[in-house]
Amino acid sequence: MKLTATGGAIGGLMSSFTATTDAGRQLDWTAGAISGLVNGAQAEGLTGNGALGSALFATAQPGVTPAAGNTGSAVLAPSVSDPSALPSSGQGYTLSYSASGWSATVTGTSQSYALGSSSSLTLNGMNIAVTGIANPGDSFQVAPQPGAAAAMRVTTTNPADLAVADPYVLSEGSVSTSGQVTNSNAGTISESSDTVLAAPGSGAAVGPASAFGDTFELRFTSNSAYDVVDTTTATTLASGTFSGGSTDIAMAYPSGSASAGRYWQVRLSGAPAAGDVVTLKPGGLDSGSNAQRMSDIWRASDTALPGGSVQGALSALIGRTGAASSAATALSGNTASNLSTAQADLSDVAGVNLDDQAEQLSEYQQAYQAAAKVITTAEAMFKSLINAV
Repeated sequence: MKLTATGGAIGGLMSSFTATTDAGRQLDWTAGAISGLVNGAQAEGLTGNGALGSALFATAQPGVTPAAGNTGSAVLAPSVSDPSALPSSGQGYTLSYSASGWSATVTGTSQSYALGSSSSLTLNGMNIAVTGIANPGDSFQVAPQPGAAAAMRVTTTNPADLAVADPYVLSEGSVSTSGQVTNSNAGTISESSDTVLAAPGSGAAVGPASAFGDTFELRFTSNSAYDVVDTTTATTLASGTFSGGSTDIAMAYPSGSASAGRYWQVRLSGAPAAGDVVTLKPGGLDSGSNAQRMSDIWRASDTALPGGSVQGALSALIGRTGAASSAATALSGNTASNLSTAQADLSDVAGVNLDDQAEQLSEYQQAYQAAAKVITTAEAMFKSLINAV
């Protein structure tokens, strides 16, 4: 009889250990995806003090390990731009440099990506800054979110830090600095929907990022045309058309913010008249639309997530880990018996190096114990994760 790492009971136990490792990577990915979605929604709204929301969850920073044989001076500095776009298996990447530039391979697979030779690389939810000079043959291991589940924690317990308000709220008529509304409109205009987009909709009147946070008035010059006027600077920022009973207004988020490059967009509907005025002012305690968007994250459809939503991803992972937890508990209890039986089998086999096999068995035993520990830790992470959400 010959013992190997893939045969008999030991092979089964090692397979279970591998399964727990995979579950740990998927747990990190799920924690990172949830953190990214919530922090993204938080960054799109305003707190009660009128400030853009800051991250609610602390997140793990990507890890980079250069290969020991690298001969160049290149340094990689990755950052996660979209956690849900990272490999859902939790696997990282191997980035390699050649005469044709950088390429990335998903660890453990043959899936690869050509990244080019720029000093700023983009790879499935990550931005990677490259400094120094890489030589052909240099490579780096990149772990997008190592230990994300363990690092996930709430950054504040102060309700005032929640960005529950929309960037802007609509009022029919003019609003004075004291907040008094004067509505002399002859027509009717109301807000029908609002959202946050990567680019403004076709035909939307767009306010610049430099004016974000100012108060605006839509001044109708006819029943179908209007100007967007910044009342803070008394300048006209854009013009728009009220067509088919509606129009879209998009406001760019400020540069340097977590939502830079995105747009808050509102759709207005109704039947305006020439001379009508609509005011858009920064949201406050009387506005809670962004809180609703944050709440909807739990069940919102997202094809990038396993299970199609945050709820589905968590349910699937909890189911897989629960099964692995039961298996690990049984494996941990049987370890001593398996080790004793294996050692007895070794004693009966002629020509076997007992010292070598005993050392291998000792490594397996440590692996069994580690498997049980991984599952116990994962269960604790799940409880913390669910309580935080």
